[in-house]
Amino acid sequence: MNYYRRVKRNNVWPVIYDVKPAISDWEREVKLRFRPTIINLKETINKEKESLTFKPIKIETTELYLRKKGKLLKPSFLILSLFLLIFSITFFFNRQLVIKQKIFFAQNKPVLVNSLTASFESLSQGQGELALKYLQENKGVLLSQRKPDYQPAFYQKLLAQLTNNPYLNLDEEYLKTLNEAENALELFLETGQIEDLEKYQKAMAYLVPLLNDNQTNQSWFKINNLINNLNQLVAKKGSKNYLLLFQDTNTLRPTGGYLGYYGFLKIENGQAVNLSINNSHNLDLALESKIIPPEPLKVISTNWLFHDLNWFFDFPVTANKILAFIQPFLKEPVDGVIAINSSFFPEVLKIIGPLNIKGREINENNFSQLLSNEIYSNRLLTANDQFVFFSDFINLFVEKIKSCSAEQRKILINLLFDSLKNKDIQIYVLNKEWQRDLEQSDLAAKIKDSDDDYLAVIASNIGSEGRDQFIHQTINLEVQIKSDGQIDNILTIFRHYDDTSLKNIEQAEIRVYLPSQAKILEVQNSSKAPSIKSIDYQKKGFQEDDTLSQLKENQWFDGKNQTTYYFENKKLVASNWMILKAGETKKIVYRYQLPFKVTKEHNFYRLNIQKQAGINSDFHFLLKIAPDFPYQVNNQNFSQNFVLNQDREISFEFYNQ
Repeated sequence: MNYYRRVKRNNVWPVIYDVKPAISDWEREVKLRFRPTIINLKETINKEKESLTFKPIKIETTELYLRKKGKLLKPSFLILSLFLLIFSITFFFNRQLVIKQKIFFAQNKPVLVNSLTASFESLSQGQGELALKYLQENKGVLLSQRKPDYQPAFYQKLLAQLTNNPYLNLDEEYLKTLNEAENALELFLETGQIEDLEKYQKAMAYLVPLLNDNQTNQSWFKINNLINNLNQLVAKKGSKNYLLLFQDTNTLRPTGGYLGYYGFLKIENGQAVNLSINNSHNLDLALESKIIPPEPLKVISTNWLFHDLNWFFDFPVTANKILAFIQPFLKEPVDGVIAINSSFFPEVLKIIGPLNIKGREINENNFSQLLSNEIYSNRLLTANDQFVFFSDFINLFVEKIKSCSAEQRKILINLLFDSLKNKDIQIYVLNKEWQRDLEQSDLAAKIKDSDDDYLAVIASNIGSEGRDQFIHQTINLEVQIKSDGQIDNILTIFRHYDDTSLKNIEQAEIRVYLPSQAKILEVQNSSKAPSIKSIDYQKKGFQEDDTLSQLKENQWFDGKNQTTYYFENKKLVASNWMILKAGETKKIVYRYQLPFKVTKEHNFYRLNIQKQAGINSDFHFLLKIAPDFPYQVNNQNFSQNFVLNQDREISFEFYNQ
């Protein structure tokens, strides 16, 4: 920057530059370096420039020249010129102090507001300690900077008229709001009271708009929606009734796991007033309808029963399907559906400690195995016995949570947000506006509508109840960009059945969701589908489900690759089987071509990966670019390895060499 820098050129010492260019330089520099919201000074400056526009004062031998309004003042005005020179020097040094103060606020305002935004993002990802760390690192940063002690009244007035700058008196108000936000967030983490979260929301609503930063605004938009949704979901005013679905991830299904239990939760004025748990098999027995099940489920059932309804990967579709089936049995309307995976409970037990049910300790290490034994290994005589076990567990579980300490509640709230991200908890609400907000916050467990590359791998355990706790899944995706920009993908799915003590097989239907116009070139190593008992559904009075009928309209089977294809939610779905023996590892390989190329106009590659609820797969990504490909890439991280514990995005941008 050149503002207020005294440089000797040709034996001439410029004393002060024109006010308007100096401020413009400062404004441009701050925009480039710090990207805060910058007050537009031009209108105010234009009003004042008639009386405040100065050219550099030149000192050449014995003559002093000062230009004002384009006129040259002669040496006879020497006294007046010296007075103005003294004023200019004073203005220069005082101005320098305020410019430094402006830059400090400009530099730290985005840091502070972004730290608050990052704190809630960390909270929403189940990282409450990191959330507080962001705040504590920046707490009081403004306290270390104060306005200069000596600022003459006329100078303050002149500066205020010149810039109309809120930074001058913003420190106290800014600090007050910053502290309010920090205290509210910390209280919410300790108490879980929605009122504290609303205070945080109010403070952030003041701070965030001060930044002219799209990324921060978009981030806060999602956070703000999340807070609003929490207000609505917990029925801060009025009452809400929710259908609860308890899914056992030991038997994997598209939305998380086997639907063994369901229940109802009633909330009034933010407080849970009633919780009831029921066995899904009792509801199966009460159903009088006969619905033809999805083709893979015909391996184990001739009728589509309630406990198998969570068949669609898109949770809103599954939730609506379940609501339609259960409607005749509802005593009062429900406002939404909440699915909770069994993998959520061990995480909570780590925090609240073990439970004791009839002399038997239930902890984070044995919960999954005990649940599997009680439900699938026939160690209990009746389904009602199984229900009593789970019902007792839930009742004790809820009571233990109510007696948690403040520190435990803080960790539980973190876990709640983390569970929304990894889909151990999935929510669907009937209110369209609230549901839209959930979708915009990426918390609806909905299939993402995207024109980019897309991948979701969905496994359904069919007839091998309770064995997915012994399955380890790895997904490898190799993306090959050819010299002409064409993109070919090689997807490899490994599954290992790592419990050698079991003699039973594990059979799973594997679904791969791809861009709708992708061209599958080859599928290798798919297992042959298990045999299905022949039945004349029409003769026995079964009805077809509307959603399944629509999917079948564009369904076809490739006998060579043992693959069934169809379209769902604007995605191409390839369905295969993988059957494993204990201790065995198998893989399925898909080779396919994407419907777009990397070109000068379409100069990027973006991959959206959506995880299946109930399973965290190891994911290995590799990008290969042809040596003669005519573009460079901005991201050199061609190989990425991570655990797919939430939806992810990988992107690369290309430019001319």
